[in-house]
Amino acid sequence: MTWRALVLGALFLVGCSSITDEQPTASPLDQFYADYGSQAEAIAAMRTEVQDNIAGCMATHGFVYIPIATSQLLPQDTDRNELTEREWAQEYGYGIVSSAEGFADGRPDPNVKHMSAMTNAERVRYLEQLEGTTQAEGCQAISLGQATNATDLITTFDALARAQSDAMSEVMARPELVAPLADWASCMRSKGYEVNEPGDPERFIEAAAREVTAPVTAWLATLDQITYVETIEGGISNVAGYPSDELAAVREIEIETAIADLDCYDQHVAEILDPLRLEAEQSTFDSVADDG
Repeated sequence: MTWRALVLGALFLVGCSSITDEQPTASPLDQFYADYGSQAEAIAAMRTEVQDNIAGCMATHGFVYIPIATSQLLPQDTDRNELTEREWAQEYGYGIVSSAEGFADGRPDPNVKHMSAMTNAERVRYLEQLEGTTQAEGCQAISLGQATNATDLITTFDALARAQSDAMSEVMARPELVAPLADWASCMRSKGYEVNEPGDPERFIEAAAREVTAPVTAWLATLDQITYVETIEGGISNVAGYPSDELAAVREIEIETAIADLDCYDQHVAEILDPLRLEAEQSTFDSVADDG
């Protein structure tokens, strides 16, 4: 179990890992995800529905709108339900670089190029219908309002994530964890990782990934909207100067770090913290269910 999932509640975004010999006790939230999927899946479905509705709304008013390809679930997201925590760490580390690589291959809004061919007057009318005016809602707001089932589910996921994050913050401050966490930090330092508290290894990887992508990100920020769309049309990872090799090196370090983190966690923390985590998840689920 990574510190990101424990403290930040990231498991609510993608669902829980499968129950295996490595994780013998089912979380009280497992059945919820079995029934409803994950927040990432709900968001992807909502975005697809909204984009299709926008296209239909615009068409009724005589405008062409090309639905924006919504972000697909990354392999690391779907694999959370198939792999053990250790298998997932061996493949993705903390999921930091693989997320950056996945988002880098996202597609831009095709309507930017479409609008660039319009006259100023045509573009104003198009945007008024799309985004709305002070007098009337646009197709974006109308279409979002039609996706009530998906938005209700996402609201539930958000409530679970916030409640679990609060609950785990309280758990991590409990006195019986002081010694195990100190032992975990010593274990990590013995493996060559300069850490002081949970989350430090992930913050180090995030900083390394930002550093290698900073030059191309800064250059892209200087482009006008049309040039930007044309430049990244095939995915940012295909842009000249994109640091694919450097990111691959960071990912190797990330995986090594995550495995060491998991080893130290299992050795020094799991026996104490895992039962507390399960208790917190049960309390979280019960409180959100009562509020709903």
